[in-house]
Amino acid sequence: MTDAIPCRILLLPNGNILARVTRLLALAGELASPGHEVLFAGDGKYMSLALSQGYPVYPLITLTEEDLRQVSEQSGVRYYTEESLGEAVREERELFERLKPDILISDFRISVSLSSRIAGLFHATLINSTSTSYAAGPLDAPDTFPLLELVLKATDTAPGFIGRPLLAAVRSIARIVMPPVKGLMLRRANRPFNRLCRLHGLKGTRDLHETWADADCVIVPDLPAYSGLKPSTPQRFHMVGPLVWEFPTRCTGGWADIRSRLRPDRKTVYVTMGSMGAREYLYEAIAFFGSLRDIQCILSTAGIIDPPSEVPENVFLADFVPGREAMELCDAVICQGGNGTIYQAIQAGIPIIGIPVIHDQIWNMSSVERLGIGVSIGHVLYTREKLREALETVMTRRDQYVSRIERLRERGEGLDGSRKAAQIILKRYQEFLRN
Repeated sequence: MTDAIPCRILLLPNGNILARVTRLLALAGELASPGHEVLFAGDGKYMSLALSQGYPVYPLITLTEEDLRQVSEQSGVRYYTEESLGEAVREERELFERLKPDILISDFRISVSLSSRIAGLFHATLINSTSTSYAAGPLDAPDTFPLLELVLKATDTAPGFIGRPLLAAVRSIARIVMPPVKGLMLRRANRPFNRLCRLHGLKGTRDLHETWADADCVIVPDLPAYSGLKPSTPQRFHMVGPLVWEFPTRCTGGWADIRSRLRPDRKTVYVTMGSMGAREYLYEAIAFFGSLRDIQCILSTAGIIDPPSEVPENVFLADFVPGREAMELCDAVICQGGNGTIYQAIQAGIPIIGIPVIHDQIWNMSSVERLGIGVSIGHVLYTREKLREALETVMTRRDQYVSRIERLRERGEGLDGSRKAAQIILKRYQEFLRN
């Protein structure tokens, strides 16, 4: 990588999703070290993190936090209209003309798939395996799937001999019905992209999954044992392992004070809902842990809630904390089921309790339960008693969970894919130039 000719590299995350920014920050550190010029572009509350690391940040129209939440909470995938997508493409093309980048790297910004093709620029994108058409293994219907949610609520209080068979039957039906329903949704959501492709004389894509992966190089920041890809996956896809960025001290105000106030005689739980988890579960965690006396809680808000005026003495709040360092002090983590938090927990070797809300989070927690490294509490049926039971389970059986996590780590799979991803992107760029 050090022999490569210095390039100007423009990174384009969705700045309102924390994980999309931090993954590119992890990659930026590896790309900047050989002397490449690294720039960021986008808007959103988390773009300040790139500024804090000294990277230039150029404004670009970006999906708002509320738009993202509304689509996700409705189990939808239609993030753009033809008008809003066209506006994003226009702004990107103007910025490309001004900055003249050599390499574009995007994360959850599908407009770059079109603007890069129009400009003739090399484009790499980051995408979770579950957001591709090549995810290995069946993805079960999420609890929010129509009818399944109603049956879940109905069977939760029904006698076991009635509820369990009924729920199993409905899940089987949902597993059969979901692929064609999902396919229809992905094709409908992709119509604005294909209309704009035709307008510019370019070939469209089959569906939104294909559009998300419409790039010269596709980086999949997952582990094969956790969330793999099918053998038929195209060669431009590269599974590299997680891209984890650790918050530096200057971004984590109050962390030193939190560390000094933790009591060594108490069990400790780390709580985060990232930027796309349900806000109410942060308030719920404050109340829940405030009712306990033998456990303390480190709670990272990611700035998505206003802290209450009174916080229990065993609950320690901060917008951001260094995730891995915090987890290494903890006995368990409670999260929304985001990839970044799960991989940090695996790195730290602690069990996971997930309260997933959106599709990707639900599928992530299915993998966590399949591997026996944590417990999922369905958002549809969440109660405080279920959280109490889950916490008791992971605490009393913690050694078993930790042992499974250790076996997962010992498989020899990389738990930091940043360097590998940077090397692959630069290599693919050189091939792009030769062709």
